[in-house]
Order: sequence, then structure tokens, then C-alpha cells
Amino acid sequence: MPGSPERDRPDRRGPLARPQPAPVPWWRNRRNLTVGAVGAVVLALCGYLALGSGWGSIRYLTQRCADRVWERGPTEECTGVSDGGFVFGELDDVSASVKKENDRVTRGTLPYVTVALLIPLTTDETDPNRKAAVERQIRHEVQGAHLAQRRVNDRGSPAVRLVLANPGLGSAQYAAVAEELDEMARSKEDNLRAVVGFDMSEENTKKAIKHLTEDLRIPVVGGPITASDLTMPGLARIVPPNEDQAEVLASLPDDDNVFLVEDTRPGDSYVDTLRDAFNAKRPSGALESEQYRSSGGSDDDPSLAGDFENIAQNICQSGAKDIYFAGRPPQLRMLVLELGSQPCARTENSFRVITGSGASTVDSYVKRDELDEWRRALTRVTVEYAAVGHPEAWEKSKAPEAEDARTEMKHLKAAVAGLKDADLEDSRLMTIYDATRTAVTNIRRQAEGGKRIPRLDEVASGWHQLKSVNKIRGTTGWICLDNHGNAFNKAVHRVRLDPKWRPDQKLDFVGVAWPEGKPLDATCTAPRR
Repeated sequence: MPGSPERDRPDRRGPLARPQPAPVPWWRNRRNLTVGAVGAVVLALCGYLALGSGWGSIRYLTQRCADRVWERGPTEECTGVSDGGFVFGELDDVSASVKKENDRVTRGTLPYVTVALLIPLTTDETDPNRKAAVERQIRHEVQGAHLAQRRVNDRGSPAVRLVLANPGLGSAQYAAVAEELDEMARSKEDNLRAVVGFDMSEENTKKAIKHLTEDLRIPVVGGPITASDLTMPGLARIVPPNEDQAEVLASLPDDDNVFLVEDTRPGDSYVDTLRDAFNAKRPSGALESEQYRSSGGSDDDPSLAGDFENIAQNICQSGAKDIYFAGRPPQLRMLVLELGSQPCARTENSFRVITGSGASTVDSYVKRDELDEWRRALTRVTVEYAAVGHPEAWEKSKAPEAEDARTEMKHLKAAVAGLKDADLEDSRLMTIYDATRTAVTNIRRQAEGGKRIPRLDEVASGWHQLKSVNKIRGTTGWICLDNHGNAFNKAVHRVRLDPKWRPDQKLDFVGVAWPEGKPLDATCTAPRR
């Protein structure tokens, strides 16, 4: 239209104007792609260095102790799994022997499986006597596993490679070490098929076993763990639980006036189940227990001195000569010393303390400067407890299992003779020896005569078959597992602290007894409950 603003507006673009090109997407720009790729590589490399654990990473350079062994925890302790090439603690000689046997196995012609010994392999004890004692206990358990390895590798297939797994002080790093074991269980090269060990019935022990058996489906054979609440699928236990020990020990008191001294610290399965087992055996009219609460540490709780002085006075006042003790060795020592020093006319200065297998380590808490006092106390206070085993237990026994136990003990004593600082008296070497042989026996049964490597689930579900003709002929007696993986009517070895307290002999063997009141017979099978 004439005069229309649209028609009168000049065309500012001119005749040669062209449309503006559309913007190029960033992913089509070569420069952007190059910069992005470099950035991604740099970020990945930084992430690997900062968070990874492979070669060249910060963790590898600063926290790696050896293959599968890493510094962990507040003390940066080396924890993990070693085939003997890396030495945990003070285990140089036995680690070297383990490594030598493992190399022989892996270079041989037979198929092999791996079995792991999982126990704390180091100590943070500062007292020289206590430190040496704990190191002896660790050494005995490692020796037990290694001697069992050598024994089973003399014949049979598959062969056994033994690895030492250190979960750290108090088993605090059990989860990380369990992941290492899980990798080995999935590896066609390692073929880990069982974990043996666990020597304390405490909370971390229960958590570790549950994690291995329930979450990772790795079969476990327990060592000297006696808490009655440690039954779970995939776990085999070869020692008499606390309730079975109490069944045997309940026959000892001369009358119904039996005192109970108990630790009330929560979270200790050994103490809790031992207390419950002893309480079940006390008459309804018995006096209420004397209680104390420990710190749970490895020391002897000096702050409890007043408590034990009062406990000793109350026991004397009651006229009780027999005392059930549900506690750990540090406090057992305190009770014995107090009872030994308290004049008590009502009991003619005579007492008997009856307790569970945890007492086997009480010697490590007796200080060098109190040895005379300790020996005097033991002349007044008899300490009798249920041990897992004793080297003299079967020498004169006529029980059906005695001949097999004597035969196996003869083999073990010959093997022990060539080892440094080996000792059978505390039963730890014997227990782990039997536990390792139990694991291997089950693995080989599932291997069809060495024709194949069994699956983890086959091993885990096979524990209940170890009875009757498949029973384990152990140094501690026959091991016959019930349908829950627990040893049925397992022999209880009664021992007594020797008042002479000699360096090479601190125990007197008293006798063998059975929770069912009679020895196992050849069928070696639990009755229907």
C-alpha cells in the first residue's frame, strides 16, 4: 500500500547479504573433542592415582605392604593375606616354611586348593612378658595349620596351599581382609575353599564369620571358639561349646553352695554363654552372683582391684569353697591372687575355681615379679577348667576313640619336635591342627577323589557328613559333626593349674569326660532331638 511503513522501510541487508550459518554443535568441533578427551584422561588418571590401589597409585605407593597386604586402621598395621612371602609379626621361620611348602604345591602336578588361616597375627602388647606370651599363642596356631598342611599333603588330592590372613588387632579389619579372601575364592588360580581359625568368641569374630559364610558364602571351620551362640550355616565347630563344658564341670562341686563370679561387660559371647551355662547348673536357692565389669582390653584392669578384694571377702563369708568363674584370663588372675591372700577360716583357706577353656591363656597374664605370690596362691586355690585338648589325654584311655587319637598324636609329636618354640600344652596348636584337617577332609570328600575342584557351596553344605565312617580322627578325639555343623558329644579335657608353675609345665591333666556322660561309640552320630 502506498504510504505503508513496511513498503517504505529500506532493505538494510543489501543485495549480497547471506543468511548466518547455524552454530556447530560442540561435539563436532575437533578442538573441543581433543580438549575433552585430554581432560577425561587427566580426570581418570587423577582418580586412579587418588582412589585406586593398582601400580603407581598413591595408595600403592604409600599403603602397600605386599601383594594383598595393605596398611589399614589407625595404627597403619599391615593386614591382608600372605602365602608366607610377607611376614606378619614375629613369624619369620614358620612363614618361610609355609612359603616353601606352598611353592612345592603350586609347582607340582596335582590340582590344589587354598585354605586360609584367619587370626590376628600381631599384637600391640607393651609388657614384655605379655607380648612374648601372645606371640607364642599366635605361633602355636600358625604351626598347627602348617603341620596339618604338611600332613595332608603327604598323600591325597587336591593338594593344599596355606595362606595366612591377618585381620588386624582385635580383628578390626576383618571386612577388608574378607574381600581379599573372596577374590581368592572366585579365582581359578587360587581356588580358596575354606577359612579356618578364629580364636576369640567376641563380637568381631561373630561378625567376621557371618560375613564370610552368609554374605560371601565361604565355608569356615572355627578354632578354639566355644560360645554357644556361634552356630550358623556354613560354619563347622570342632570344640565343645560352653554349655557342653559346663555339663562336664557341673559334676565337680561337692555341694549346692556354689558361687558364681561373672563379668557384666556386654558383647563378649564367650563370657555371656559361659555364665548362662553355669547359672543353669546352679540350684534355685543359690546366692546371687558376684559381678564386676572389665574394660575388655588385654590388661588386667588395675581399677578392679577393690572389686576383687570385696568379691573374695564375700565368698569367704558365704563359706563357699567352689566358685564358677565366667570371665576372661586377666580377671581370673586377679581373683586367684585375692583368694590366695585372704585369710578365710570358714573354708580352711581352701577354694576351687571352676571355669571354661578361655583359662588356657592365663599364664600370659602372670607377671614375672609376682611368680612367688602366684605359686603361693595356687597352693590354696585350685583352678580347674575345661580344655579343648591335652597331649596326655589319651595315653591310658580305653575309650573307643583313644586309639585313633594316640595314633594321630604320635604323628603330631614327631612333627612338632623339629619346630622352634612349639608346644602342645596350651592345646592351641592341636586345635588348629584338627580344624585344618577337618576342612581338608571335607574338601577332598567333595572333590571325588581329586578328580575336580569342588564348588564353595558343596564344601559349605558338606560339614554334616563328617560323622560315622567319615568322622575326623583328631588329636583331641573324634570329631563328629551334627546337622548344624557342631561337634557332638566332643571330649572335654579337664586340666588343673600346677602350683609348681614350672616354665615347661603349668598344667596337670585330670581326665577326659563327655557331655553326654559316656564316650562316643563307633556310630559317632547325634541322636534325634
